[in-house]
Amino acid sequence: CSSDLGVRVETRAVNRKEAAVADVDGARWTASAIDDAHPLDAALATGVDVLGLVAALNAGGVFAERSDDAGRYVCNATYFRSLAWLAAEGAARPCVFVHVPDVDDGSCDPAGLAWTDDRLWTCADVALAWLTGSEGAPAFR
Repeated sequence: CSSDLGVRVETRAVNRKEAAVADVDGARWTASAIDDAHPLDAALATGVDVLGLVAALNAGGVFAERSDDAGRYVCNATYFRSLAWLAAEGAARPCVFVHVPDVDDGSCDPAGLAWTDDRLWTCADVALAWLTGSEGAPAFR
């Protein structure tokens, strides 16, 4: 295996976008706000019990860990916009961002188990069942 990556469950997103590489349109983000309605570097946190979700994933055979840094590129921007929208709408819905390893690069978890499509489907099944309180429900697939 080429690395010891795990699934990372993000606790928050930050109102900052920046990237050292250009996006698909050729634009390069410099340190700026994702959403001008919020101060630069403002953080929005999920209301999801991240430690509970991480525990459920680990119990389901998916190596997972808590993360406080969703990066400053597309993942963070998607998460920040989602959390901001839910807050503005007053929507009490679970919103959490889960980083998953790339199955095509030979990545493994810290136990040396290769990440496969099936393992990531298991991650989705466990996470959705836990989030909806329907453990034992039919699989997401």
